[in-house]
Amino acid sequence: MVAFVPSGENISFGIAPLPARRDPLAGTGPQLATLLDVSAGGRMRVLDIAAGHGLYCIAVAMHNPQAEVVALDWPSVLAVAREHAAVAGVADRYRTIPGSVFTEEIRWP
Repeated sequence: MVAFVPSGENISFGIAPLPARRDPLAGTGPQLATLLDVSAGGRMRVLDIAAGHGLYCIAVAMHNPQAEVVALDWPSVLAVAREHAAVAGVADRYRTIPGSVFTEEIRWP
């Protein structure tokens, strides 16, 4: 669970204890991957901007063994997404870029 933690005038993110880990095999992520028929897509790269929990693009990687995901978000948020990728068995195809979508330069091959 990711929680807003006020820090002076800025808002920062912190990881709260995970009372119940989200199941990457459940929810709308797998439904979206099925709807988009990503399993028939062959090799693909997916850029997940403001990735959050990462479950949508993790579902793409689960449904397409040739899909590679690059997730961009704040470091504490990506920690949660990396946990989800590991649970889903796609951590080897899930890379992260820590930072803000407003300040990071994204180099995409």
